[in-house]
Amino acid sequence: MDAAEIDEKNLSAAEEHGSRTHQATGQNDFAFAYNKEIYRFTDGIVKRVCTAEPRLIEIVNKGSSANQRNHYLFEVHSKRLEAPARILMSPKIMVSRKAFSVALLTYVPWASFEGNTSDLGRFLSYASEEYFSRERRA
Repeated sequence: MDAAEIDEKNLSAAEEHGSRTHQATGQNDFAFAYNKEIYRFTDGIVKRVCTAEPRLIEIVNKGSSANQRNHYLFEVHSKRLEAPARILMSPKIMVSRKAFSVALLTYVPWASFEGNTSDLGRFLSYASEEYFSRERRA
């Protein structure tokens, strides 16, 4: 199988996963991880928005308790890495699709954020929901 066939097979499987999640939750717009990539389901359509799977694992205060300066530590899983990479991102990186993609590519070979600004916003909402959900369970 060549790379294009593998990508098409992954997209097909991600579409099935997105459809099942939609049916189970009734949501019409959400991001989800599948096979170490990030996808977005919007009104029945699934598209890949990131070629790696960044997971928010910690919010790091680089300031003081009175004057917080939060940075965000992501653990990035990729099919191209044996072990995940850790990337500490400033808020400036996270407000730009291009800056976010460059940060990924700096640490993870061929990782990129392919989505638009709206996709980045949906992904960041997903990442924070996953993070706070894990925090509540701990």
